[in-house]
Parts: sequence; C-alpha cells; structure tokens
Amino acid sequence: MGRKRFVYISHCRDIAFFDPVKEGMNDAAELLDVDVSFIGTDDIDIDGQKSLLQNAIADEVDGIATTVTHETAFDDLIGGALEHHIPIVCFNTDASGGQGMQLASLVQDTYAAGVRLGNFMADRMESGAKALITLHSDGIDSLESRKKGITDGLSEKKIEWQFLTTGNGSEEARKRVSQFLKEHPEIQYVFGTGQDDTVGSGQAVMDLELGESVTVCGFDISPDTKDLIRQGFVFATVDQQPYMQGFYPVFQLYHFIEKGLCPSDMDAGSNIITKDKM
Repeated sequence: MGRKRFVYISHCRDIAFFDPVKEGMNDAAELLDVDVSFIGTDDIDIDGQKSLLQNAIADEVDGIATTVTHETAFDDLIGGALEHHIPIVCFNTDASGGQGMQLASLVQDTYAAGVRLGNFMADRMESGAKALITLHSDGIDSLESRKKGITDGLSEKKIEWQFLTTGNGSEEARKRVSQFLKEHPEIQYVFGTGQDDTVGSGQAVMDLELGESVTVCGFDISPDTKDLIRQGFVFATVDQQPYMQGFYPVFQLYHFIEKGLCPSDMDAGSNIITKDKM
C-alpha cells in the first residue's frame, strides 16, 4: 500500500507563525511513518487556495488539513473529497465557524480570544484612550474576529480606535507601524491581531523609544515575541498552541483512515502570556 500521504494547505504560507505548525506536523508524521507536506498561497487568496485543494484531491493524497478562509467557498471541494474517501480537517482558521464540510477543526475561538484580551486590558486602560489595531492582511476571518473581540471587550472604555494593515512579515509591520506612530503621536496602545504585526509593533516601539508611553499587546508567541516581552516592548500576547495545530491533524487523519475514528473539534486555547509567565 505504501506510506500514507498527507498535505497541509494554508493561506499566508511563509509567515513565521506557521514554523511551529510545520514542526508539529513533521514530528507527528515521523511518529506515524507517513509523508506530509506543507503548501499554500503567499497571502489570502481564495481562488489560489481552492486550486491547491483541487490539485491535492486530483493527486489522490490520503488526507488533507487546510485552513478554511471563507465561510462557504470550500464546501463543494471538501464535500467532493469526502465522497472520494479523502478526509479533510481544518487547522488554524475556520471561517465557517465549525459549520463547514470538514470533519473537524483545530482552531482558536478567535472572537472569544479577542474579548479575553480586551477584558484583560480593560482595567489597565483609561476611558477614552487612543489605540491602534493592526492586521497583517485584510479579509482573514480570524483576524477580523479578534479585532471585533478586542473592541467589544473594551466597549465600555470608549476607546478612540484607528486601524492599520501592516502586510506580511514582521519587518514590513515594523516599518508601517513606525511610520504610523510618527504621524500619530497620540496613540497610547497598539493591539496586534497576529504574530508578525505584534512583533513588528513591539519592534517599532523599541526603535522609537516609546516603551514608556505606548503599550503593545497582541497574539501568538515566538522567540522574537518572548524577547520583546522580556524587554518590556510587548506587554501581553495571546497564545494558540501552533505546534498542536500541526501535530494533531496528522493523528486525526491517520486514525480516521486506519481505525475509522472520526476526528473531533479541538480548541487551540487563548492563554494570555505576560512577563511573569515566562
């Protein structure tokens, strides 16, 4: 029969957040003796991601893990794959809210995570504070949900919000946030919604020596994020277990094929990380 072949299909393929996802994926593949690859689009691209999904199905891979970046756009393809006995699970992003055709989703409840961060900061922010929310890309449901959660969690504070798209990569975010802060010296708080814009925002505050006047919070954890927290340029970040998002889908797909065990939804969590937790 040969080794099982699985493929992960992602949006924003090369962002740093997916590095531990790939590590978890590869560790699980080694344990189960299966072949696995990680592919995706450069940035949010529904048609491009659908094309990759079509190719994987046509190639008759044994299982697929994919990010679901639109509420319904992938349903026909996923349903067709299941009819051809190719199981599909979702990781990281599920715009369908668990209502899509995939067998299961391993994702963070991004709205709830945003609310949790907003609530966490509510006692630390004065009413009417001026704040910036950043997104590395437009049109990604998980980022928009986090943004809404943050603003809802802080609704009673009557925050004056501004918004900025920072582009992929922490260096691009660093440049754009730096420029924005120079043009808007009134900003007191920056909320990232993803790893790269959180890191870039912390680095921008460091570059401009604004650590005493601008507080940065955001999402996801990386070596750079940890360094910025230790140095005081990022105050808090919300984790979502990216390693596990890579590790468990391999087991879900494998055991569905080998033992008929249907995958189950898993919450990637929303633990808030601050300096005292490191």
